[in-house]
Amino acid sequence: MSKERTHEKIIYRSLIIGDTHIPDRAQNIPVEIINSLLEDKEENKPFNNIFFTGDIVKSDAVINFLQELAAKDNILYVQGNMDGFYGTKNPLKALISPPSIPNLRIGLIHGHQIRPRGDIDQLRDYAEKINVHILISGHTHADFIVLDDNRLLLNPGSAVGAWSFIASKIPSYIIFQLSLINDHKYGAKVVLYRLKKTIKKQTIKYILIISPNKKYKVAIKERRF
Repeated sequence: MSKERTHEKIIYRSLIIGDTHIPDRAQNIPVEIINSLLEDKEENKPFNNIFFTGDIVKSDAVINFLQELAAKDNILYVQGNMDGFYGTKNPLKALISPPSIPNLRIGLIHGHQIRPRGDIDQLRDYAEKINVHILISGHTHADFIVLDDNRLLLNPGSAVGAWSFIASKIPSYIIFQLSLINDHKYGAKVVLYRLKKTIKKQTIKYILIISPNKKYKVAIKERRF
């Protein structure tokens, strides 16, 4: 076993979820996903952050459930293109840095700003424009995990499998985790959860190298071990 892996310490965990469209395209988050996330909380403590990608539409039940998983002030919402029709008001984007890694910038948008929807080149360019290393988006309801030109692009899909032009209707979400390897090197684990008959997981790992001398200088590469 790698010595790096043996001594890694988890320092940050977040839930990435969205596009619930309740009640216009679904009535509830599937019970399998609810139970899976509650079990995760029991095993790992509440998430440091929850990123909600927009189009919650209008559901106090969803908001209350998210607040079971993380402190209210640690949940970030953005406005989806359908939210305004139901009186929901949130910012169009959110930018944060995990307290333990202040030079790492994470951005959150719904994604309706991107045309054609879900276009990777435009998402990468947008991430560069707003100076984030990780850009989280939704809108397409089609999940993806893409590393493009040193920008990590994440889309959790729809937590309810809501219909869209390009999606599979499979409910999905992402858990993102950071661990400390040494002073300037971090491990990132992205786990995509999809609900078919049961919940299936896909895991991709990355190495993040944070420059100690240059602000917001981060190198990201896929991890092979």
